Amino acid sequence: MLYTVGFLLITGETSIEYENTNSEPWKIVLLRKSYAPEHRLHWQNNLLNGIGGKLDPGELPDDCMKREFHEETGLIINNWELYCITEKAGGGNTGDEVYFYKASMENLPKLPECNDSGEKIELIDFKTISSRNDLIDNLHWLIPMAFREHQPILAEVIYKG
Repeated sequence: MLYTVGFLLITGETSIEYENTNSEPWKIVLLRKSYAPEHRLHWQNNLLNGIGGKLDPGELPDDCMKREFHEETGLIINNWELYCITEKAGGGNTGDEVYFYKASMENLPKLPECNDSGEKIELIDFKTISSRNDLIDNLHWLIPMAFREHQPILAEVIYKG
């Protein structure tokens, strides 16, 4: 299966509330996942992840990223940049690929509290990413990689097993 995940960096003032108003202004828009116990992605339950989803048949990853972010947040973001592709090799997960995108904006318009599935949309301080224990594991390196000053044009990561 093919998926997209996007990270939106907010570099200035925002119009929604967040807990620590004394922190640096950089924020990341993430989604607190909520899955039923029988769902195959239940392991993500109550963890923060980027915003995205599965590609529709015939859909290009760039178009999927724009569509999914709009469906989840109501925002239309047109400056998504692909920066990493991960794939699972071996086992029963052969063929799963995730296209990771980044975008940034200075001011965040008002967002809904939750998406249409009831998952909470949250703003997270960029500087706390490495120390948080409520993120999907690979976000600890995927998010900093996306927004560091000197980065590869495109990274490919293969998970074996």
